[in-house]
Amino acid sequence: MNDSTFVPFSAQVEDLFYADEHTLVSFLRKHIPCSCLEKKYKEVKSTAKTSHCYNEQCSLPDGKVERSKANLCSRCRSAYYCSRECQKADWPR
Repeated sequence: MNDSTFVPFSAQVEDLFYADEHTLVSFLRKHIPCSCLEKKYKEVKSTAKTSHCYNEQCSLPDGKVERSKANLCSRCRSAYYCSRECQKADWPR
């Protein structure tokens, strides 16, 4: 396994806990064979994926940020931040 792409299990669980509908439906669709999930996936596949800013003091509503605009911590590779400033404010944790 390539260490640069490894995400600890606890981070994966946290991602699902804070997951947007698109991510959650995609995950369930891969793990549970059910036609109802296929239908739901077609409904949500065009919605933007979001992440949760790891900084508890983040000023964004619910700490939600569009995943394509989120910054992944290059050190732990499991925490996402809405901005470099938010990441700096949360460091070191």
